[in-house]
Amino acid sequence: MLWKYAPFVLALSALLSFSACGSEDSDLSDGDGDSVESAELEESAEIDGDVDDEALPEGDIEAEAVDGDGEYDAEAIELESDGEQESAELPDPETVELRGECPQAERYGFFEIQNGIEFGSISGKVAAGVVPQAVQDEILSEGYCRLFKKRNLFCDPPCDSEHTCETGNQCIIFPRNQDAGTVTIEGLPLVVNMSALPPGNNYAFNDVDNPPIEAGKTIRLSSTDGYAGSMLMHGVGVDELEVPEEIWLMDRDSDLEISWDAPSGAVRSKVLAIMSVDQHGSSPVTLRCELDDTGSAQIPAAIINALLDSGISGYPNGRLVRRTADSMSIEAGGCVELLVTSPREVTVRVKGFVPCDKPEDCPEDQTCNMISHLCE
Repeated sequence: MLWKYAPFVLALSALLSFSACGSEDSDLSDGDGDSVESAELEESAEIDGDVDDEALPEGDIEAEAVDGDGEYDAEAIELESDGEQESAELPDPETVELRGECPQAERYGFFEIQNGIEFGSISGKVAAGVVPQAVQDEILSEGYCRLFKKRNLFCDPPCDSEHTCETGNQCIIFPRNQDAGTVTIEGLPLVVNMSALPPGNNYAFNDVDNPPIEAGKTIRLSSTDGYAGSMLMHGVGVDELEVPEEIWLMDRDSDLEISWDAPSGAVRSKVLAIMSVDQHGSSPVTLRCELDDTGSAQIPAAIINALLDSGISGYPNGRLVRRTADSMSIEAGGCVELLVTSPREVTVRVKGFVPCDKPEDCPEDQTCNMISHLCE
């Protein structure tokens, strides 16, 4: 319980009692004779009957918030109280080095500052290795576009809960998320200091302005010495992405023309186009195109044909992401990346195919195949 904080609570109670002398009512009382401050202190410090030393406020930094189940919520992030922090000057956004994203086979983790439609967010994690299921095989490259195929990993006998299946019928220790220390992000309206949140050592914060980033401004991520060592990466704020409300219609032997609102000025951003058309296949293929942020692009017919040849089922997925990407090698091995993003979903269809989830989704003379989720 709170016995070890008794001197503090008693001293505070005595001070409040002294301040309230000569008055029948006090706005510092909750009606039971206990001060509001004392009650809030006990509520934030007590978890299932035990005291968490780190749950108490310290200095002028906000305390980490803990819910009644003893789990940290999204507000368990420390913000500098005045939004400012002494630090080295941020580098020039026009010349700061941006090293691109990590290769899939080396990606131990990421941090992302996202400008969503309704809210902004910051998230991240650093694992003790690469999760095998997250690595896809590149099967085709065409200009700035690449096709990736999901791997079917199978182990016999099956791996236990502490292991995961790797290629070659091997079970390896599952690379769980690690504590990467205190992660500091500068260049936002507030300097954000994030700690790894138990039980999964994830980094997450949603209480930011939307958009959380200013276009063209340098963003810096640094960290104390944690599992990944001392990290240092940069990003540049991107314009909010706007996409016309239109359907991207894929047609065999035809280039796919796509468009979006061009940025307001000189930018460091690229636009990532992601599409998939086989939602119920055993080894779905994903098309990824890294595009210059000019407002329009043409996806070559050759790679569209290869995507369609891989299989079609269910509702196609499409996404555009305006972003900057930086990455670094870490002391533990592998790579960690920083993404500054503005993502938007887009509607994709394949000419001659009507997706469905129920018979009512199909034309009158067709019915819904519940295996392929296509009208026939």
